[in-house]
Amino acid sequence: MSYNLVFYGNETLASEAARVENIDGELSSLIDDMFSIMYKEKGIGLAAPQIDLARQVFVVDTGAGGAHKFALINP
Repeated sequence: MSYNLVFYGNETLASEAARVENIDGELSSLIDDMFSIMYKEKGIGLAAPQIDLARQVFVVDTGAGGAHKFALINP
């Protein structure tokens, strides 16, 4: 699936994100896509609502070259 960043004023950013109920291949693909978007945009973190998905998923990389990357689900 193709995702795009959304910005201030987007309805998803102002809504409550839904809890993730299933950890499966679809979620794994979403997390991979989120890391790709985050690196492309030269960020260090990205939340699913920032790509217009109201789900409680967040990815972050605190080190160089993906050495310290992790995903938070239902933080």
